[in-house]
Amino acid sequence: MLLKQLSLTNFRGLSDISIDFVNENGKPRLLTLFLGENGTGKSSFLKAIALISAGSNALSNLLGNPNDWITFGESFCEVKAVFVTKDARNPKERNVSLRINRGESIKDILVNNSESLDEIDKALDYAERNYFILGYGASRRLNKNQSFNQPESSYNNDRTVNVATLFNTEANLYPLAAWVMELDYRSDGKSIDAVKNALNEFLVDVTFDSIDKQQRTLLFSNGKDLIPLHLLSDGYQNVSAWIGDLLYRIFNTFGEQANPLQTNGILLIDEIDLHLHPKWQRRLIGFLKIKLPNFQIIATTHSPLTAQQAGEGELIILSRNEEKTIDAQPFTAAPNTMLLHQLLLSPVFGISSDESLETEQLKAEYEEEKNKHGNTKRVKELSKQIEALPQVVRPNMVADDDVLDLLKTINAELQK
Repeated sequence: MLLKQLSLTNFRGLSDISIDFVNENGKPRLLTLFLGENGTGKSSFLKAIALISAGSNALSNLLGNPNDWITFGESFCEVKAVFVTKDARNPKERNVSLRINRGESIKDILVNNSESLDEIDKALDYAERNYFILGYGASRRLNKNQSFNQPESSYNNDRTVNVATLFNTEANLYPLAAWVMELDYRSDGKSIDAVKNALNEFLVDVTFDSIDKQQRTLLFSNGKDLIPLHLLSDGYQNVSAWIGDLLYRIFNTFGEQANPLQTNGILLIDEIDLHLHPKWQRRLIGFLKIKLPNFQIIATTHSPLTAQQAGEGELIILSRNEEKTIDAQPFTAAPNTMLLHQLLLSPVFGISSDESLETEQLKAEYEEEKNKHGNTKRVKELSKQIEALPQVVRPNMVADDDVLDLLKTINAELQK
């Protein structure tokens, strides 16, 4: 199951927005990145997708206070989605909608939307793995629980737990060490290599080495030393935590398959590059696309390094228009064909120069002082300071809309 279209009305400040998740051939694209300033609704898109695909049982756990989903001052909100089964011979579209009226109870919402939600509920009744979806919020962190038991949770539904961190900052990921040790115990060591290989493929510059059964922890190697999981840097802990949880949920659901990572599904990640070094940011999307080739990845980012990995149509820009409502528009070129500074200086990041803020302010003061008062003593002082700055070896290439259109045209010609 993949997502083709999402429409939101009065949903957490998003007034009337529709986004297509398809490529030029009309097939669902497997990567979409949302980029925008804080407060433009990036996380809300991920939550809307999680809600509309949850099914009735999970939905009752995720909604919380229903009024909180409705834009302040409005009487209702609505989420509509078009899903398609990933069946090359006979793909089927399913239209699903969820309407929440202000003042309704969760029971009222489920009853009033039962006909639409029935599309997903029937699929889930047939096989729980249908409409497989995983979601990770920005507060994901390593769960250091060493118990073999399922972590305590207020949720009683696997589909709810699969997206819980998107909705609850206190929700736990499945403890990586506990799962790996449990798997090792149950399989008498026979299944651990598959997990070790999968985990190592996602990590950069460290590898999962072994299990310290006496200390009940996992040991990782940086090529020189062995380091317990809980002593890895925050960046490694963050990635190993949600990657480990992702692997657990995929293997737990599709473990009988020859290669569980080849399964289909939707992966939602808020702030995908959280805690990551720039070198790692540049590689993460590529790793996910290679290792989860049939997953539809939908994520948010603030980073030009992450945005640069998107192809044409894969980067959605969220911004406020003159009416102060949110617009969602595809980036007008292919970020993965642009230089990093071209992307950073494009209108989507709102940065006019790649010089330091101090240098930019110095030059601005020089221009203002010279225009107002002529060649004053202060202007001469500023001029000397500017002349003393290191020489720029290339011009600042601000990629405005005209430049982006030209790049797009050139790229189209090269493809012929």
